[in-house]
Amino acid sequence: MNDGQSEDNFLTNERSNGRLNKLAQTILNIDKKVHGPGDVQLTLIAALAEVGYKKTLRKLFLDPTVKFHPDALSRRCERFADEKKVNALETIAMCAKDLRHIDVDEIYELILDIHQRDDNYQEAMSLWTRMQEADISPSQKFVRNLCSVIKANNKDVPSELSILLDKQAHASSS
Repeated sequence: MNDGQSEDNFLTNERSNGRLNKLAQTILNIDKKVHGPGDVQLTLIAALAEVGYKKTLRKLFLDPTVKFHPDALSRRCERFADEKKVNALETIAMCAKDLRHIDVDEIYELILDIHQRDDNYQEAMSLWTRMQEADISPSQKFVRNLCSVIKANNKDVPSELSILLDKQAHASSS
């Protein structure tokens, strides 16, 4: 799908000749025969996430005819995390924002887990910044784990994170 070109270029070429669309449909039909119909949509989601085709993936998530089990998507995201495919996970998280049937918090926690395993404080903080810019509220687990990464690297926890951690501690003690 991603032969070094942009998603817009891919979409324009597909509208004009449809060659890749036919090839993709053939592959999906084979996948359906081998793995069953439920896996086909997930295969397509995973492929779009890996190449970073956000417009197409978002469109797929919003299409009511596209059916997949949320647990199957969670397992696929866990596999991406095992493979340390942060970009694919971030693509899914961005495209699934504001959709009730996909647990975006879990996806961000998987991304943070990758940074934690790599002891990559800078990337963990960068993830936090991108989440703030996208107006995504972190889960309690995310905040606790991010604070752990920060402290493990002998850095000061930013005040906005401390406030979130304090709110959570206060709410749980009430």
